[in-house]
Amino acid sequence: MTFRAFEGPDFRFDSLTVDGGPLAVQLVAWIARANAAGRVPCVYLTAGWCPPSVKLERALTDPQMQRALREVEAATLDIDAWGDQLGAAGFSASNIPVFFAVDAQGKPTGPTITGAAWGENTPENMAPPLERFFDGLRAARTSDLRSERQPAAVHSTMPPLIPASPSRVRSIVMVIGALLLLLVAAWLKVSYGEQQQREQDGKEREERIRQDVQKSIQEALHNK
Repeated sequence: MTFRAFEGPDFRFDSLTVDGGPLAVQLVAWIARANAAGRVPCVYLTAGWCPPSVKLERALTDPQMQRALREVEAATLDIDAWGDQLGAAGFSASNIPVFFAVDAQGKPTGPTITGAAWGENTPENMAPPLERFFDGLRAARTSDLRSERQPAAVHSTMPPLIPASPSRVRSIVMVIGALLLLLVAAWLKVSYGEQQQREQDGKEREERIRQDVQKSIQEALHNK
């Protein structure tokens, strides 16, 4: 009998069927739902005629298996139903059952685990290697989430600020003081120059008045 689905305490197996549409499209939607639920997506290949697969599926009620498969969402594909489409999608294996790690586009990323990872198909034998395999996927998923949440570093084009030393502060104060003295000296010079100009203008006016008076007196004497 073909395995269809299993709902665990915090994991799930659910079959994808050929009449549900193209495999790639179904996998992308499946993985998006798994990620949204905070679970690790994977692809599981099985067959109703395969004793190791049947024994694994019957052992899903075992607490050891449930611990090993926590936070897992397994898209279940029957190899007889999907046939050559599996190989075209990158899911080829020499034996089953087999689990594939996948990316967000439903492509296998490399890590797999098959029934060859354990001996007799009992929960005691299957659970430890399955737990190690999925621990690696869970750790990778946690690392990816941390990377997504970490804010990007802000790179400033400004040079780093260097605290001013006491001697540098004194030098700056001395320069500012010298500039102020130059400004005061310039102002005094301008003021003094203006005063001298005013005095010179006054002397010139007095001289012109004196000359005008003398000229008037001479003209008056000449006319008598």
